[in-house]
Amino acid sequence: AVERATRVRLLALLAYEHGAVGPAAVAQAIAALPTDESTIHEVQMARAYLRLLAGDARGAAEALSTLPGATSPEDALLLARIHLALGQMDRAVAQAQDASRVRPDAPRYTLGLALALAVSGDWVAALATLDGTPDLARSPTARVLRARVLVATGSDPDRAAEEARAILADAKAALPPSARGWAQLIRG
Repeated sequence: AVERATRVRLLALLAYEHGAVGPAAVAQAIAALPTDESTIHEVQMARAYLRLLAGDARGAAEALSTLPGATSPEDALLLARIHLALGQMDRAVAQAQDASRVRPDAPRYTLGLALALAVSGDWVAALATLDGTPDLARSPTARVLRARVLVATGSDPDRAAEEARAILADAKAALPPSARGWAQLIRG
């Protein structure tokens, strides 16, 4: 049951991050799970991602209300995303820092930190975080975020537009819908 619950949480994460699965499929998978002590953590996280996907940040926070706090980098990243959606920037950055600190070798947590820093308006720290992680240079999502930072700071809008055009032209670049939208806006 735990393995199945983990797969459903990952399905919800895939839907949230990449739009690869529809919300109805995620909701159906969650409904089919047993909710007991061994699966509740994964079920709560899947529900929270489903609520974030629907634009319901308060519902996502409520889905995690009985969680004792971040017990893993994945918990911290999810909490950071919820705080971002709620406009609680300091808390979002703190959670993202926790995730990145626990797993500095995992680019997804570093990207989460860079995004939290950028959305909170700390463009310099966001760019330093992106530039300080070589693995992120290959990530289309990180490249779009870098372009956003370059536009926001006014430091190199031409480079940002070039990067956005290159990402959008790359048929292999798997972009979440929000990153694709940003790239299209930056490209002009």
